Amino acid sequence: MNRRTAIIDACRKAMAARLKGQETVSDFTKNAQAICKEWQVSANAIYPDLRIEDPVSAGLGECFDIFDPVENCVYELKVSGKNADNEFFKDLIKVYARHAEDNTVNCFVFITEEAHGKKYLDKPLPRYASEKAHNDGISVEIVYL
Repeated sequence: MNRRTAIIDACRKAMAARLKGQETVSDFTKNAQAICKEWQVSANAIYPDLRIEDPVSAGLGECFDIFDPVENCVYELKVSGKNADNEFFKDLIKVYARHAEDNTVNCFVFITEEAHGKKYLDKPLPRYASEKAHNDGISVEIVYL
């Protein structure tokens, strides 16, 4: 199993353990944060060289969920697919910021759930942005779980 597959599989397992039927937005948010943390810990146990909550760039106040320095790949998770396009574009800008600063990112994997995420991301604008990034030396993969 390659690194990317193992990191995505760790996310799949963390999301599968997700609590069902949260009563409030606060419950869902806490659960989403727990899922992300579980994924990060699990992936880092497999590959200790992964950088968790890796700062994008000085002064931006943003971090990547996971940065793999071996593959030069950023992984971002949006637990709920609702408004996944907004998160995708924000995360892609973060990738461009790092790429422009030191050219250490050449891969971006955006992970979200399929039920809601696909309707937001399987559209012309996200496809265009992915193609543009590819032309700029950044491969983009959207993974639905």
